[in-house]
Amino acid sequence: MIRLPAVLEITGLAKSTLYKKMAGGLFPRSVKLGPRACAWIGSEINGWVADQIAASRLNQLESAITHETRCDPPYALGLIKK
Repeated sequence: MIRLPAVLEITGLAKSTLYKKMAGGLFPRSVKLGPRACAWIGSEINGWVADQIAASRLNQLESAITHETRCDPPYALGLIKK
């Protein structure tokens, strides 16, 4: 189980952002440990981080592919002169 300060450190999120994401279903929910204590399941936090990394890498790949296959005018490719 991971307490809030560690979750914030691991994810790099601000406390308010973390709770907004939880409310929107975009972040794992905490587990109540007692009347005033909660924690998160470590494997769920690690999974969320891994998902964020994978999504970032996919976006980078898609951007690179889109950039390379963009329709440039023939003169930009050196095929004809202006």
